Amino acid sequence: MSKLLRANFFRLFKNKLFRGEIIFMIFSGIIAALGAFTQYKIHLDYGQIITLDSIFYGYSLLIGILTAILSSLFLGTEYSDGTMRNKVICGHRKINIYFSNLITIIIAALLLCAAYLFTITVVGTPLVGFVTQSCGDILLKLLGSIALVIAFSSVFTLISMVCANKIVSAVISVLSVAMFSIIAWQLNEYTNWLDSPGTPVYLCLTFFYLFLPTGQAIQYGDIDNFALPIIYILKMLLSSMFVAALTTAIGSRIFIKKDLK
Repeated sequence: MSKLLRANFFRLFKNKLFRGEIIFMIFSGIIAALGAFTQYKIHLDYGQIITLDSIFYGYSLLIGILTAILSSLFLGTEYSDGTMRNKVICGHRKINIYFSNLITIIIAALLLCAAYLFTITVVGTPLVGFVTQSCGDILLKLLGSIALVIAFSSVFTLISMVCANKIVSAVISVLSVAMFSIIAWQLNEYTNWLDSPGTPVYLCLTFFYLFLPTGQAIQYGDIDNFALPIIYILKMLLSSMFVAALTTAIGSRIFIKKDLK
């Protein structure tokens, strides 16, 4: 496993796509910080204070699509280059290959989030000040968003490891993010306008909204919803862990039985 991970990380840090996504996240953090500063100056005239709270977790809105592209192309290259088959020939167990690739994608996605957080903190804090939430709230939301990253990584690793064609897996992954994002936005709009929040229909729709990784991404990244109730965060965290465990179990089982040509 350690040899597989070392090889993966060596290839990851040399990967132009990964470097490009790091730059993209840094650029996104700068743009978000400057946007917050613009709003800060506008609202200051009305006696209102704008802080980093509303944009601090903005990476959650981007990480799904970035992870989908990176996972598909990075892992798909192992199929197209014959690396996946060579690993098996060299004696590596398929379960170790699967988990080493999963861990690599998770670490890569977390590094992308870290690049955004670092940029938004360094650039945004001097402009508008740091977030006003308590350390406990910050840590809980960070933990929840990390679980979200793991869920996204698990789903896209499954797709990439099962589908040998990297272009097909990339299309499936990107379309999945787009489709489930649309569903999540529709659920968000519908639950906001529903007159009876205590009805079974509302509770069912809210459950699916918080269960979907794309729905969770909207919850964390919504600029008007940075003060999430703790119970919501806990529900989303558990949902992400369930999605990650389920997709990893399914993906590893399919990959073990897969005939690598």
